[in-house]
Amino acid sequence: MLLQFTKLLLLLIAAYFMSACAKEEKQRLPVSKAQPHMGTYFTITSYDLDPPEEYVSAVIDSAFMLIAEIEQEISSYNDESITSQINSQSDVERTVSLPGHAHTILESSLKISESTSGAFDVTLWPVFKLWDFEGRLPDPPDETELSKALSNVDYRKLSLSGNN
Repeated sequence: MLLQFTKLLLLLIAAYFMSACAKEEKQRLPVSKAQPHMGTYFTITSYDLDPPEEYVSAVIDSAFMLIAEIEQEISSYNDESITSQINSQSDVERTVSLPGHAHTILESSLKISESTSGAFDVTLWPVFKLWDFEGRLPDPPDETELSKALSNVDYRKLSLSGNN
């Protein structure tokens, strides 16, 4: 009985060391990259150990390219973006054709605005731009400016129909 237990124990120890050695061959540090986009820093990390590191790195680069594409399309700080075009004429009723990412984001934003009864309001830009968030210590606007800006905020004044 003691001999059988010893054999079993030796087999378990050998199996443990064999699996530990196999794991050491496959262990690799996660692949991680960071880039500034949309006024903040994005970090993408992959813990996947199966594909080669070059493949994972290429996938992360593709994700950053998509983030940059979306930023170019919708950033309020890009004068050419659809968001800037809409914001620059916020007091005019009109129809605007939305590119793919902008439509998807606006559709989701409107749903969140509705489900929160305006606690999140996708049309907040007139108020947001009153603060200098890129400055060191932004000063709050005076009440007159704030009141005027708030009169232009209301997600219910924004509607989607197809891609318009």
